Amino acid sequence: MKGAARAMLAGAVTLLLVSCPWTSGTDFDDYAGVNLIAGQNFGAADAATGEPWFLTPGLTAATNSDGSGGSGVDYARFERTSGTGAYAPPPDAPGAPVYRLEVVNLFRNGDFEDETFFENQWSEVVAGPSATSFNTTSQIEGTRSLNVQTGDPDDRVEVDLAHPDYGLLGGFREDTLFAFHIDFRIAGSSFTMGLHDGTTNAVSGPWTIVRGSPSEITVFSFPGSGAQDPADQPISNAIYRQGSRTRLSFGGVDADSRRVVNGTFDRLRVVQADRGHYARLPVPYRAAGRPDLMSGGTYTFSIYVAPDPSATDGSAPNRFPARFFSAGLQRNPPLGGVDAEEVLVRTFEGWERVEFQFSGSGLRLDSAGGSDAVLEILLEVGASHLGTTYTDSGSLLVAAPSLTWTP
Repeated sequence: MKGAARAMLAGAVTLLLVSCPWTSGTDFDDYAGVNLIAGQNFGAADAATGEPWFLTPGLTAATNSDGSGGSGVDYARFERTSGTGAYAPPPDAPGAPVYRLEVVNLFRNGDFEDETFFENQWSEVVAGPSATSFNTTSQIEGTRSLNVQTGDPDDRVEVDLAHPDYGLLGGFREDTLFAFHIDFRIAGSSFTMGLHDGTTNAVSGPWTIVRGSPSEITVFSFPGSGAQDPADQPISNAIYRQGSRTRLSFGGVDADSRRVVNGTFDRLRVVQADRGHYARLPVPYRAAGRPDLMSGGTYTFSIYVAPDPSATDGSAPNRFPARFFSAGLQRNPPLGGVDAEEVLVRTFEGWERVEFQFSGSGLRLDSAGGSDAVLEILLEVGASHLGTTYTDSGSLLVAAPSLTWTP
């Protein structure tokens, strides 16, 4: 798609020369290697004030406490780190402020490390004659995971997502789409999950999740390496609350399959899936110390990204390493279209410079005042533009953003 866009731009150069600003004495050398957001770096002002970088309103406790977006819950975080030790800036950008960008896991104790909380959060419902057990004695990661072994196909282990103390942060609301993710290791070929009402056996779902190859000791992820049963197409990890069906249940939700559950589960994550979790930067048409923004050409956004040490060292419970990172460009905010690209960051071992290219066509500059934002840069953990499979909880570090323009 990017190649096609560049081809279209190339074909349109002759026509643009008649009317675009490039014919009015523009010196392209003025743009060579110039960071157009050098004056809007992280830390240029307190991110909490919205100047210059800020999280989309409604994502923080300060901007959703009126109840329209939640009840004083942080759905995302954009915060400055110490900048020292494990949080030191990239070697190529000494002194650069280092920020944490995080999409918060709304499922409390999703790493199962707090055993006291776990004991109050989860329960078992034994419908058959055989015993069902669940505990946190074995683990996929850390010191504890959820281990489930049902003795009868009608038995289930469940958690009430709507519970005020042990359910989802911000509540399990009927007007919100959620996405869930889970890692697992199972003895059989598959297991079932669903949303149970707890009394009448009314169930949303269920999902029959099939492990891949090679063996039962391998850890899989859903969605991802663990696939939903092809009979349950379309594959989706999206969930809505439907009335009283609020109990996320392992087993006991599929009368036809008659499956028992024998497996270990960890890193259970739930996030809101009907909006992006963006850190944003409005970029004005004109700013001191750099040339004006241009329409047409190509904008290249680059940034350093690194794993967040607190997501793996145990210092921040229920925080997980980001799998994906994405950046987007919105033209003529707040209503203009957004182009976004993503990169896999799960394999990063340190600071990596990532780069994204966006077409500059369609920017409306003819009526823009000097301080008017004609584009916005969007940063996100995950890649919500690709759907719920890539809308996930996670945390990473970012530093030294840059935006350049070439004709």
